[in-house]
Amino acid sequence: MVGCVSYVIPPTTTDPVMCQMPKKARKAARRALDVLFSRENKFGTPAGVAMAMSISAGRRVDCRKVLQFFPRWESRYRAAKKQGHDARTSAVVGAWELWGGDAARKFAAQRVRKDT
Repeated sequence: MVGCVSYVIPPTTTDPVMCQMPKKARKAARRALDVLFSRENKFGTPAGVAMAMSISAGRRVDCRKVLQFFPRWESRYRAAKKQGHDARTSAVVGAWELWGGDAARKFAAQRVRKDT
C-alpha cells in the first residue's frame, strides 16, 4: 500500500467519561423520584427520569452528559432555592435533583476535568 498513512484518532471531547455518582447524588436523585412518583409535583423529562433511575441505582453514567444539564437551569434553580423551594414545590428544583443535584454537578466536573 504505497502512500497509505496510518492514523491514530485522538479522543475527542465527546468521548464519554463513565462514572458512578457519589452517595449524596444518589440520594438527591432518589428523593426527586419519590416526589415525582408520589405525584406531589410534576417535573422532569423522560431523559431526566431515566438519568435519576440510573444515578439512584448506582449505575455508571456519562459525567459529560450529566454536566450538560446544569448550566441551562442554574439561575432558575438558585432563585428557587433562595426562595426556600424544594422538589415538592418547584419543578426546577425537582429536575435539578433528578440529575443528582449539586453533588452530581461537582463530582462530574471533577471527573471530566481529570479525564481531559
